[in-house]
Amino acid sequence: MINPTIEIRGTRAHRQRRLAGAPGAGSLARSGGLAETVVRLSLLAAVSVAMPACNSSEQPPSTAADASVGAILPLDPAGVHYGKSYAEWQTEWYRWFFGAPGSTHPILDATGVNCAVHQNAASPIFFLGGTFGGKASRKCRIPKGKALFFPILNAGADNGGVPAGEILTEAQLLATVKDPFKDATVTASIDGKDIPDLARYLVPATRFNYTVPPGDNLYTTNGVSGVSGVIDPVFATGYYLLLPPLSAGVHQLKFLGKMVTSGQPFVTDVSYELSVD
Repeated sequence: MINPTIEIRGTRAHRQRRLAGAPGAGSLARSGGLAETVVRLSLLAAVSVAMPACNSSEQPPSTAADASVGAILPLDPAGVHYGKSYAEWQTEWYRWFFGAPGSTHPILDATGVNCAVHQNAASPIFFLGGTFGGKASRKCRIPKGKALFFPILNAGADNGGVPAGEILTEAQLLATVKDPFKDATVTASIDGKDIPDLARYLVPATRFNYTVPPGDNLYTTNGVSGVSGVIDPVFATGYYLLLPPLSAGVHQLKFLGKMVTSGQPFVTDVSYELSVD
């Protein structure tokens, strides 16, 4: 599996452990093909407004500022928002991530020009991602009324593109993402104010599937051909934030993720200038 946030390491371009958070939300590959270990960082780490959790029947206010402290905070990670839990939005984020064309993928975009690629106009959510390691500074236009969902740091495992003799069992895949963030550091801020208590936003390992489109996809972009269709099972975990719609105007989102994967340090450092209109 691949993720455009942190790195894809290994000699084969197949299985990845990915961390999203600086991809992340996204991550794809930083050292080698797509394979064995991909840590991906997602992009929008902390940019939400302080609002009470809302269930699928509730509509959050158009702005998410907490008048008492002037901070912007994510929605409650234990709640259901826009009809889904954080774990379910993680699944949708991965499907967005792997469903986008590789040639114009938002995570491989250094400027933000491709932020709108593969976004669902009918969805209440706008996805953001990180990098495959290193820094990125992006400018994105966000439609007014859209909530934001992204990983600060995440990790996933599957058998996408893996030779038959190297396929892992479900138990083995799950074991690779059981505790990938030991000693990891995550930070996030919105409009210059830090998002506190990020440990609350760790989504536990979840099983799901995603679909890879034929032709132009993240696998082919990373030199791995012949991967398309449904990839199942997939296991993923990560630090994710869900932000209610931001007020009209320009907002600054920053996030940072640090960790060690396969004995190598990984750092993702992402900033977004978000224009809401």
